[in-house]
Amino acid sequence: MAKDKKKTDMASEAGAEPVKVYSRVANRAIRVFVAMVLVIATLAVGAISLMITLHFFSNRSDYRDIRAENDSLRVRARGLSSDPSDSSGEGETEEYEVMELSEFDMEMLQINHDYVCWITIDGTSIDHPVVRGYDNDKYIFTSFYGENNALGALFMDYRNKDERSSNIIIYGHNSMQGEMFGDLHLLLDERFLNENNIITLKAYGKTFDYEIYSTRVTDIYDPAYTLDFETQSDFSVFVVANEAPLHARNILTLSTCVSRDNDLARLVVQAYSLSDECILG
Repeated sequence: MAKDKKKTDMASEAGAEPVKVYSRVANRAIRVFVAMVLVIATLAVGAISLMITLHFFSNRSDYRDIRAENDSLRVRARGLSSDPSDSSGEGETEEYEVMELSEFDMEMLQINHDYVCWITIDGTSIDHPVVRGYDNDKYIFTSFYGENNALGALFMDYRNKDERSSNIIIYGHNSMQGEMFGDLHLLLDERFLNENNIITLKAYGKTFDYEIYSTRVTDIYDPAYTLDFETQSDFSVFVVANEAPLHARNILTLSTCVSRDNDLARLVVQAYSLSDECILG
């Protein structure tokens, strides 16, 4: 009897040893797995931090570049006449003479042949040239000087080409530092808007004033982005839909993004021309 018990005990001890070995191997594997997860997580956090840092410094660099570019353009603009009669006429082509370009226009066109007008809104830092490309993608990340830049340039919708463009749309980035269309949000404040409700466009030696009638946060499906008006009746429907003054003949729509978290949201500012003349006429 005692002999059988001894055999049983020996068998139990022999069976327990593999269990202990398996347990140690399993624990070691778990520790290795946890260590690998921690290493991967650390590397991922480090990579994300590096990307954020590089993006931050890249944005700061782009902002400095675009600020310097805009400042230089503003200085040149202030030093040039917008009156076509003051142009020396030297170097003008027949096309330029027909369009009655001023010295101001000539200078801007020499820098960028896509230049169409200059926009200014009092009380804001919006005081920039406006271009029009062959599509609506070119100037999203291309500056007025043709350089790659995250802030791009202010650009008119490429479909706005002639005097039939009753709704002119100008797009621009919403810079947190205030450049480009970063100051459009100021116009959401009613008191500020009451004191700064005129948008001025200069084109071909002429000045066109637009009075703001609507500032709103909306989305890309807003009727403000309508461009095709086959008849005057179609445009009248557009005027009513956008709550513009019924006597409005030409509408100016400024558009910028609102949030990085919502690709569809837009800040839209709309104004109507105080004259019946279109800047693209």
